[in-house]
Amino acid sequence: MTLIWSEYQQNIFNAITSQHNMIIEAVAGSGKTTTIVEIVKLLKKKRLVSGNNGSGLVCAFNKHIEITLSLKIKGTKFHSKTLNAIGHGILTRRSYPNKVSIETKKYYQICAEVENYFTPSHLRSLGLKDLVNHEFKDINNALKRLKWREKPDYPYVFDDFLDFVQVVNTCRKEYSKHNLSINDLVNLMSEYPLEISSYLVDKELHLSVAVEAINKALEYGIRAYLDNNTIDFTDQLWLPLTLGFTPVKEYDWIIVDESQDLNLNQARLIKTLGWSGSTYIFVGDSQQSIYLFNGAKPDCMSLIKKYFNCTEYPLSLCYRCPPNHLELVKEYNPNIQAFKQEDGLIKNLSKTEVRELVKHCYQNQIEIILISRLNYIFFDLLCQIGFEDNVKVSLLGADLGKELIKLARKILGNVNLKKSEEVTETLKEYVEYYSNQMDSTKADYCKCLLSIWQYIKPTSFTQLSSQLSSIIIPDGVIKFGSIHRAKGTEAEHVVILGDNLLPYSPSNRKLTDKEIEQEKHLTYVARTRSKENLYLVEQITANNEDDDDVILTVDSSNDYLIEDIDYGF
Repeated sequence: MTLIWSEYQQNIFNAITSQHNMIIEAVAGSGKTTTIVEIVKLLKKKRLVSGNNGSGLVCAFNKHIEITLSLKIKGTKFHSKTLNAIGHGILTRRSYPNKVSIETKKYYQICAEVENYFTPSHLRSLGLKDLVNHEFKDINNALKRLKWREKPDYPYVFDDFLDFVQVVNTCRKEYSKHNLSINDLVNLMSEYPLEISSYLVDKELHLSVAVEAINKALEYGIRAYLDNNTIDFTDQLWLPLTLGFTPVKEYDWIIVDESQDLNLNQARLIKTLGWSGSTYIFVGDSQQSIYLFNGAKPDCMSLIKKYFNCTEYPLSLCYRCPPNHLELVKEYNPNIQAFKQEDGLIKNLSKTEVRELVKHCYQNQIEIILISRLNYIFFDLLCQIGFEDNVKVSLLGADLGKELIKLARKILGNVNLKKSEEVTETLKEYVEYYSNQMDSTKADYCKCLLSIWQYIKPTSFTQLSSQLSSIIIPDGVIKFGSIHRAKGTEAEHVVILGDNLLPYSPSNRKLTDKEIEQEKHLTYVARTRSKENLYLVEQITANNEDDDDVILTVDSSNDYLIEDIDYGF
């Protein structure tokens, strides 16, 4: 089949020439991957990357995309690799003949080691004797111990041990060095929700002590690689840059997919993959930058444009969504245009109506995606239709079920699972604790566990795992996931649970400017997944008070009308 290229695509193809760096603003559903593959084929046809001429690299966002692109560009001189794989290769070559080993908990262990550096005598010498915690060891209750500190006698440089780990990890995504200054930390805290001890905030030395702790952790991280060849995934990018290691191969043409999700160190590593005569082509959508937690800034595309001196080209035609669906995101991206002429269905549904819709799709094997900003919002419905309606469901992305079981074992290990009230009360306490600590992921997971105990009462972790496995299957037509996990997916039928809460704003803290921008991007992503029918489910707050405790609107009074609802089929 011969493809008919849009005017936007033709302009891009015509502009391709050596040493002319390009940045392509590709809206959702604009045929981004197809355009990348055509660029590769065009470079082969023009003999710019063909035979003995030139070399090419397509940087893929993840392993799945790498495999997909590799198959599509097979037969060309282009290679598809992830940046992590490239960084890992650099470190492996430098460690030869020793083998590099990945320790995912490396910096948890390192941050714990740093406490040995911050001895009580060292803290007292700084006039910070109140940081030394002597009361922690006498607390037996697990949750109370957690509220005091996750590590015995850990100095109060940060309000929580995990805050320390998070700061160190963020530094390794933001900076390509290991000797941070106070100004570096101040800049970091202005962009990310990083917490330093409230006690230290009142002290003149609080920033210098925090920087000292961070730099010590970074120093230990480098030493662990040089002495023992141990790294984690973030090290694959940070260590080659901070140690000045360069890749063996330099490419003439470098195409970068999902450019809006690059953090600074990924951009710096890309720079080292070329030479002065290399040509860079970045493809992405500014409005789909949603990985701030990984160091990707919402304005990443504009930063790349400046850093690599790129000329911008639009790819504004959306082939996926009907025109009226795109009207819902015009405020976030006014440039997006619809290829389709006919409007699709946009319908508000109650939870009862959604259940009937899902059952209809399941019985007729029609694919449908149900997404929400937080996991627990969709997980309650997942449990209901799974355990009560006997519908098999699938999860987008990583296995949330395994993560929930892992957390349950950690926080409910000393709880009698046969006493469901005790389980529920413990989970509620952990929701409160993690919310206060601003660990939104664990608070979210605890609420998912509460949903499980609402519909079933597992008396062992084995039974919990078995019952979840009985309703969650690898690749079914009923797919649930968070908006983050839904990125890159599309379906004829899409349900947004809690659409009225978008853009999302938590009630327990104020978002940074960059977080606010990211929430707008997440709204854009959610509303651009639908190819035909878009269903919006309102979410109301319990007692209209707490945004963190929301429930789906249930309209049981209309149950008798269910069979007459027009779902757009």
